[in-house]
Amino acid sequence: MTIPTWMQRTPIFWILTMIKQRPLTKRRPFLKRQVVCAAVGALMLMTAGVAAASVHVPPSPGSSLGFESHLRGFWHINNWNPLLSLGFRAEDDLDQLYKSLTLGSYYRLHPNLKVGAFYRLQQGARHDDDWVASGSSFTWEDSTWRTEHVFYGDISPRFLLPWMPGRDWVFLLKARYFYSTYNQHQWFQVRPGLTYFWIVDRKPVLNVSLQYEWYLPLNFSESTIYAHWPYFTVLYHLTPEIGIDASLGYRTLNWSTSEDVSDDPDHGDYSKRVRTWMIGLGAVFRFSP
Repeated sequence: MTIPTWMQRTPIFWILTMIKQRPLTKRRPFLKRQVVCAAVGALMLMTAGVAAASVHVPPSPGSSLGFESHLRGFWHINNWNPLLSLGFRAEDDLDQLYKSLTLGSYYRLHPNLKVGAFYRLQQGARHDDDWVASGSSFTWEDSTWRTEHVFYGDISPRFLLPWMPGRDWVFLLKARYFYSTYNQHQWFQVRPGLTYFWIVDRKPVLNVSLQYEWYLPLNFSESTIYAHWPYFTVLYHLTPEIGIDASLGYRTLNWSTSEDVSDDPDHGDYSKRVRTWMIGLGAVFRFSP
């Protein structure tokens, strides 16, 4: 049997090692047996204590790999850019399936500034308080078909960076405020990014972007930063109206103590950090009247 590393660092394991290396004399075999039995008993109690203490903490996902996809349609009507978006995400060995429908529009206030207002209908979102009591243990509540309504506003300034090599670089900053009617959660998302536009004969061919996003809770979570992730995206323009994109991101998510755990006096608070590689594939459609 392989002994876990954390057990090997305990004083009890050290005592057992010393007994093995320096056995007691034959005149006191009973003492050796008593020491061994006491050490093994204490070790078993420690193991049981650790198991009991961690039962209220969400386990790490079975896989550190997730997948997401989207279909987005943009319309260009003067200064208005209406949006229709369908999203899908699969995580935790397909145990968590997220779906969304987003409707809204951007409005161009300035050549370098857009603002927008949007509504999102979503199912399968997972929150801190979805870690619920189930008998003497805890489990994730199934939110696969739970419907939630989210509203958010968007401010997106962008600036051309002519001093960069190639001259076709753009810096974009997205700042969004979200409100969920399901649990009244409010949060900010901030996403700065740098994009290179490969243009041939005044027509875009490829966009290459590197972005970093922060998820900042306002009235929930014990963490200042609920989630954050860098991601790399490549968008290929099949035609002026259709684009295909692929992305790779590395997300860090911080779970905080759920309501059910807080209400149970036998368990303490916890903070659980989960890291996931996210692979994305999507399509973008552009329409003009």
